[in-house]
Formats: sequence, structure tokens, C-alpha cells
Amino acid sequence: MTIISPDPGFVQDGMQDEMLIPDSTKCERYMRAPQAGPRILFFSGGTALSEVSRELTRYTHNTIHIMTPFDSGGSSGELRRWFHIPAMGDIRSRLLSLSAASPGEPQAAAALFSHRFSMDMPRHEATSELAALAGGSHPLMRGLSLQTEEILCPHFRLFLSSMPDAFDLRGACMGNLILTSAYLASSCKMASGIRLLSALVGGHGVVHPVVGEDMHIAAELDDGSVVVGQHLLTGKEGGAIQARIARVWLTRSLDNAAPAKVSIDGETADRIGEAELICFPIGSFFTSVVANILPWGVGKAVAANPCPKVFVPNPFDDPELLGYSVEDQVATLMAYLGASGAPEGRDALQYVLVDTGKGTYPGGLNPDAIEAMGARVIDVPLIAEPAGAGIDKGLLTRALLSFT
Repeated sequence: MTIISPDPGFVQDGMQDEMLIPDSTKCERYMRAPQAGPRILFFSGGTALSEVSRELTRYTHNTIHIMTPFDSGGSSGELRRWFHIPAMGDIRSRLLSLSAASPGEPQAAAALFSHRFSMDMPRHEATSELAALAGGSHPLMRGLSLQTEEILCPHFRLFLSSMPDAFDLRGACMGNLILTSAYLASSCKMASGIRLLSALVGGHGVVHPVVGEDMHIAAELDDGSVVVGQHLLTGKEGGAIQARIARVWLTRSLDNAAPAKVSIDGETADRIGEAELICFPIGSFFTSVVANILPWGVGKAVAANPCPKVFVPNPFDDPELLGYSVEDQVATLMAYLGASGAPEGRDALQYVLVDTGKGTYPGGLNPDAIEAMGARVIDVPLIAEPAGAGIDKGLLTRALLSFT
């Protein structure tokens, strides 16, 4: 394949076909019929990919988002602590990113699912607000059809009746409560709640947890210390880690770092198998990207799919990547993909998409070292103006579409 970027001086030879990045003809064709657009799959979590996900809905309604349900901080962490459930927050956030947000009920539903109980109100007022939702009298229920109210109100009532007396609703997001209620009502399955939210907001894409179990991520640092809990690794709570992450694994409790084995189910394997492009995108490297490939079977399913596989490293600081170069990240991804079933880690990762013109890539970037591992480096514009402003959602979207 000869890969040609907008820079006429950048051409890579040695493969059979030719690919233009970005491919304007492809992008224009997809924009004319997004309902028939390509199935691009992302392994991600958090909010780093939200804007790109929203931009992609202009070109395809068929993206697949395999999400980590391991968040242990904020209101998601509180729900997990009391209800012993997978994390719902990142899934709810991605569903809203894929929302059509068209006027009428989808817009009203999106506003409801985005709303949080105020941190400033007394606890009893938050409980009263939930009771108003359960009774259908809350102002946020306006704009919803009677049929939708008859679906949502029982979920709010179920959460209200299941809520422990000591649970603090303040800061909780309405969409997370609906997902939690649906999980409790469906024998601890996440699919029904995800389908409900997606249908009500007019979702353009598939959101699916990599596993549906109540698990956490743990890490050993180079100084020998062990950290359990995503919230302690991201730097968002408790400050940034002070030593390089040596290895990560999954565990069943925040109080016990013992490794736990978990495998993906048939639906997750099928979703990976149907993708036309697999992307390991920007975002918290260990807790959003690597966490998704820890369950057994992920690497096996990725390697078995003959579609292109692309890694987009962060062109900005990531507190989890202390001391990691881009080539270190590639080696790490290949190692964990191999550990989760890829016969050769490199079979599950073929391309690394970078912008050396504007990206800083803390830790360094050595294209020769990456290509020696069997992955091809593709250098194209990805960064927004001014330089250092982060990923440009349009540039990254069009670059990814060019692979399909």
C-alpha cells in the first residue's frame, strides 16, 4: 500500500495498494448516506473521544464503542460502592455523544439523562427531586411522550425504593440512575438500559461494555507500590501517580488487588468481528484503552478480524504515561493484545497515526522503533489550530474514514 498524506513529500511504499489520507471522495460519499457508513470500532472510555464520536455521526451511524465499565471515581464510584455494579457514567456519556439531539423527544430525553442533582442542595431536596421524577411531575419530564414517561417513571421508582438510606444523590446523573435501575431489573445485564437510552436520544451507533461484571483496574508501579482503582490512576482524584506504571490487571474489589480472570462474551466478540476498522484512540492510555483489552478473548477477536487496526496516541500529556514513549505504548498494546489471545500482538495492531508537525508526544516518538515492531507510522495533520490545542475532531475523523 502506498499511503499519501496531504504533504506531497510524505509517501510510504512497500505495500500493494494506494490509500489517500484524508480521502475526501470517501468522506463525501459517507456524508451523503451516513446510515450506510462504515463500522468503525473504538476501544475507549472517558470523555476524550466524545467530540470525535459526535463528529463521526455526520458520516456513519454504525460506529461501535467498546467501553470500560471500570471507573471508580465520582458519582459512578458512589453508585458502584452502594450497588456493586459496573460503572455506568462513561457508557451514558458516549450514548449522549452519539445522540441525534434533534428537536422534540430526543432532545428532551438527552437533557434529562444529562442532568445532575445539584451538589449545593440539601440531601432531602435531592430525594424529593427524584420522587418528582418517579411521579412524572418533574419539569425535565416535559417534552417526553406519555409512553416514554410510562417507561422511565418505574425506573426512577425502582431506584428510589432500592436506594440505601445513606446513599447521597447529590452529584448523581439522571442517566446513570436509569442505567442502574435497568441493570437491577434485568438480572444484572447492561444491554436493556443501553438500548433504552440509545433509542430515546436517537443514538447513531452501538455502545457496549467490554464485560458486564463488577470489576476494577489495578496497577503496579515501578517503585513497587500497587494502586487499585481507576480514580487513583487517572490523576483526577488524589493527584497524579509519581512512578511509571509497570503492569495493570483486573480485580474484583477496591480492597483486594488479587488478579481476577474474566472473558468477553459472544456479543462482544461478534461486535469486534464485524468491525471494518478497529481503533485504539486518544484517551487515558491505561484506564481507557489498555483496560479494554485486559479481558481474555479481546486480542483473539481483534487478530481474527482482517480489517485495519490503528492506534492514535495522545499528542498531549497523559498522567498515566509517565516515562512512556509512543513506541513504549505500541509495545505495551501489542503485549496486552497478545496476553488476551492474539497469536502475535502485532497481528492486532498495524498502523500508528501521528502528527509530528504539531503534536508534542511527551516521552518521545521513534518511528523506526515502531516500524521494527511491525506497525507502520502514518504522519498526517491531526492537531487543531493553534498547535497544542489538542486533536481536531474533523481531521481525525476524516483520517480514520480513509482506512475503510
